[in-house]
Amino acid sequence: MKISRIQIEMINNAMAAYSKTEPSHPAITPLSVCVAMSQAYIGYDLQNALKEELLNRGIKKNVATVITQVRVDENDPAFEHPTKPIGQFMTKEEADAAVASSGIQVMEDAGRGYRRVVASPKPAEIIEIDTVKDLLNAGEVVIASGGGGIPVIRQGNHLKGVGAVIDKDFASCLLAQQLNADNNDAGLTNDGDEILFMAFPSEKATDTKLCGGIWGFGVFDNKDANKIEASKLFIKYMADSAEGTPDAVLSSTYFPVRDTVEGKDLTGLYGDVQTMSEYSTLMQYLGDYYQVTPGWAEARTAWWNMLQQVGSGADVQTAVDEFVGTANAAAAN
Repeated sequence: MKISRIQIEMINNAMAAYSKTEPSHPAITPLSVCVAMSQAYIGYDLQNALKEELLNRGIKKNVATVITQVRVDENDPAFEHPTKPIGQFMTKEEADAAVASSGIQVMEDAGRGYRRVVASPKPAEIIEIDTVKDLLNAGEVVIASGGGGIPVIRQGNHLKGVGAVIDKDFASCLLAQQLNADNNDAGLTNDGDEILFMAFPSEKATDTKLCGGIWGFGVFDNKDANKIEASKLFIKYMADSAEGTPDAVLSSTYFPVRDTVEGKDLTGLYGDVQTMSEYSTLMQYLGDYYQVTPGWAEARTAWWNMLQQVGSGADVQTAVDEFVGTANAAAAN
């Protein structure tokens, strides 16, 4: 199940807004609870849609959503350097109050205010793996590990939720591994065939691309020449220096946009990391990020409007048709 930080943030922000009208409710809702709620509400929609489609096709098969906890290592280095901003923007005063009352970590976000920042530790264990296996063995369709799973640490027999978000791809890989512990070596099927990455189908082979995004730095013109110059020096160190760039790339867990910097080779940074080395084979397929697609902003807005309409009880077909018309018109312009 794919749940992005958008859904988790939506719940987190709703809870924060509720706390302002209901003082007895804590201002900061545990992130593990937000992930659990997002798993449940999206799983509810998915399993009903799947069940309906199966019945439409004459297939009698049950569908179940498993609220999935994923154990992480409390000593994971990611907890020392949280990088994932989440939640609503706060003023400096609001941020200081939130830190004092809840012990969260915050960071200034591009001059727009302060936001809570959380870690993204690597998943270590799917807690409900046996439940998922039992359901699959019983012939059920299972929805599991939504949003990367609910991050927890083990304290004896107790599982304690932690303020973090787990990468969905890593969690899905771990789920697959634990479901197929007797499989062949990584990269091979049980029959020994090599598993190859494939790009999305296209009309022309030369057009085959995967959506890629380039992330970088920017400097806001705050009319302070000294701060602007200091920011440029920082960006130079992080993005264009043999000393700082390799560590910056590794910390981001992304790939560099070029092969060398000041004579330093950047192509082998992930040579000892199996997962990232495998992902590197996709670089040859990298294309434009989907957000630069013509009409993307209009289509995205129309998509969320459609979801809100359906969630409010509107006719599904009418809402979908309206979205398709708006999105196609935006793409044509």
